[in-house]
Amino acid sequence: MSNGATSRQPLPPPSRSEAVRFSIASTIMEGQSVSEDMERLLHQWKEEAIDDDELMRRALEPEPALADEPVYTPGE
Repeated sequence: MSNGATSRQPLPPPSRSEAVRFSIASTIMEGQSVSEDMERLLHQWKEEAIDDDELMRRALEPEPALADEPVYTPGE
């Protein structure tokens, strides 16, 4: 006899591609703008010139320091 309750199956984890998209979108939204480099990178990914791993690595790596800004070196 059933009490009307249904057994729920857990949702499958998001695909790796969905996780990458979410991570990149979150990063872009935090900055509230998309640089030309990021646009190029996303276009390469869309055209499948690079895979999810490469997109994530390149999109989430820190921006290189600007040439005219001093770079902090511990101990100076």
